[in-house]
Order: sequence, then structure tokens, then C-alpha cells
Amino acid sequence: MASFKVHISKTARFHKIILFTLSVLVQFLYFRDCFSNTALNQCLPSAVDSFDYEKRARVFLEFGFRAAFGDAFRVPGYPLLISFFIAHFGQVAFSALRIFQIILTSVTVLLVYRTLNDTFNKSTSFFASLIFLLMPSWYFSPLILAESLSYFLFVLLIIVSIKVINRRRLEIKELLIFTLLISLATYLKPNHILWVIPILFLVLALSKARLLATFALLALLGICLSPWLIFVNRDTSSPFILTSASGGNFYVGTGMQLNYDNGPLAKAAIFWKVDPKNNSNDIIHNTSNLDIRLLNDIYSAKALDIWMERPLRQMGFGLTKVTIAFSIFTDSLLQLFLGIIFLVSLIFAIYVTMSRNFLSKSSIFCVLYLSFVLVLAFQAFVFQADRRFVFPILIPAWLLVFESFNSRIGQFKLR
Repeated sequence: MASFKVHISKTARFHKIILFTLSVLVQFLYFRDCFSNTALNQCLPSAVDSFDYEKRARVFLEFGFRAAFGDAFRVPGYPLLISFFIAHFGQVAFSALRIFQIILTSVTVLLVYRTLNDTFNKSTSFFASLIFLLMPSWYFSPLILAESLSYFLFVLLIIVSIKVINRRRLEIKELLIFTLLISLATYLKPNHILWVIPILFLVLALSKARLLATFALLALLGICLSPWLIFVNRDTSSPFILTSASGGNFYVGTGMQLNYDNGPLAKAAIFWKVDPKNNSNDIIHNTSNLDIRLLNDIYSAKALDIWMERPLRQMGFGLTKVTIAFSIFTDSLLQLFLGIIFLVSLIFAIYVTMSRNFLSKSSIFCVLYLSFVLVLAFQAFVFQADRRFVFPILIPAWLLVFESFNSRIGQFKLR
């Protein structure tokens, strides 16, 4: 019996080495021409976010925090990480950061393998992880964007959630971990604050002292985010905000800032007649000299007016944006493949939820997944149809897809 356990342990270790090595090699081979020592590269030469991240990182190093983030347009997490790499790696800072992101992405493959191992045998878990490795979860690795780190944090969030579900009990240490992960993710991308909604469901489902645990989670999250919230809302008459970019994103979500590139988003905006050419009176002009916070208020007010003027058209456009974000309405075969994964996982999650005891382990996990889907769908519906928001749920989606094709479909369980 002891020798059998040693054999299993050696097999798992061998699988992990193979998966990690392959993941790194795939990313290096695919992105071999993208390892420039600049924020922008030929993989995504027009990424405005990357340029802005670098600019704020350098301003922070030279002039301090207030100079870099005083306009509240960006949360500080990723620019501060860039500043760390610039300070410690100098001229090769961006190459070092890209390598760091590749390693993080490869670690997520190992985490997927470990999670699958809790339900399937080693060979099946290895095969499923190998397929996952070839999926474009590594798309953001060579890009100076916060998505790779967000992806890693989300994987950790899912793994901790699975452990809590398996134990059917939420302890204070998991509450602290949830708070830490959501806070870090929010400091990377402000929209990740919405991750707290599915986690609140988990708290309510598995905590004995539900109200106390809910209050503790929200209070701890407020404490962790309070330095930024105080900083960003100081001396302002504007509504309470996380960043001064939210109004602009709300306005973009109406379809009024659009590239007529014949892509799915442009086609949808034209079809629903929410594009600038069909609504020239709603175009906001002369914004270059306005204060960012004032501009944020102007964009928010205009976006609200647009929703009031044409709610049905905006709802139709919003629902279409959801299908674009989840790669269901797309002109790319690769994106369509991801869309099929999301659809299969969604159908299976609904099936399990409706056919099992609501408080069974499988049902709780599926409801947790569906909660994340709804949160991400809401972002696409109201704001931008940005697939970057949806990418993290490839992990639970793939777990559900693989389970749905497993021969034990009638015995779905988390162990």
C-alpha cells in the first residue's frame, strides 16, 4: 500500500513537471517575438492601457503616489508592480515582468491539475489539464496588462471556494483569504470588486453565523480598500467612486464610442441603432481640456440620459454585448470554441442545480459558477463587451465541461 502511494506521488510529480514545462514552452514559442523591453509590443501594439500603466509607474517612481494616481483614473495595483520591476530590473524590466506573468499562468495549469485530481484519476486529470494548457488562458501573458495577475487570483479564489464547499463549513481563515484575494484583484482592476457577490452566496450557504460572517467579509473588504477609497474620494463633490474612469466606461457601454470595423460589436451597435452615426446628438465634444473627474460626471450623466431615451434598444444592445463577451456571437473560430465551452458549462451548471438538492456540494459549486457568470454578464450588459472580464471563468467552466462529458455525469461531486 505504501509503495502504491509513492508511485502515485511520483506520477503526479511527473505530470506537474510535464505540464509546467509544456505551458512555459507553448507561451515562449507562441510569443517569441513579443519579448521587447517596452510596454507595447507587436502582439498588441495599440494597447492604450499598457502605455498608461507604464507612464503612471514612472511618474510614481519619480514624483510619488499622488502625482501618479491623483486623478483616480487607475487603481494603483498594476502600475505599482511595474514600478517594482523597473526599480529592480532596469532596462529589462518589461521582459522580466512578461516572464513573471508566463510563470504565473503556468502555475494556474498546475492548480487546475491539482483540482481535477480531487475528482478524477491522475491520467484523466493530466489529459484534461493538457487540453486546458492549449486553450488561450495564456493570451495575456506577454502583454503589460493586469489580466494575468487577475486570472491567477481568480484561480486561487475558486480553489479556496472548492475546499470550503468540500468541507461544508466556512472558517475565519477562508474569510480572510477571500478578503485578501478580492482586495488584491480590486487593486488590479476595479470591476473585480463584484467578485464579492458570488462569495457572499458561499458565505450565506455554508456559514452557521450567516449575518455575522457577511458583515465580517464586507467590513474586512472595506478596511482593505479604505486607503484607496479615502484617497480617491477626498475633497470631491462627485458620487462615491472607485475610479474616475467608470463614467467613461458606462458611456462606452451605450455604443457611443465605436470603431466601425465591421466586427461583431460594430454590427450589433448599428443593428440596434445605438451607434454615433445614428445618434449624433449624444456625442460628447471638446473633452480634451476637461478635468478627468468632471469628465467622469459628464459621461455618467449622458449615459444615464441615453438609457432613459432608448431603454429597449440599449437592452437589446446590452444582451448582444453579453453574447460577444462570452464568445457566442463572434467572427473567430477560436472564440467560438470558447463560446461552446461557456454554453456547455452553463447548461450543465443549470442542470445540476435544478436536479440536485440545493445545498449539495455539486449544486453549491454550480450556483457559485452561475453567480460569477451573472456578475460578468452584468458588466458586459452595462459597460464594455470586453472578453478580458470573462477570461477568468475559463477555469470553473472547463471543470464543469469536463465533468459533463465524464462517464459519471449522474454522480457529479466534489470530493
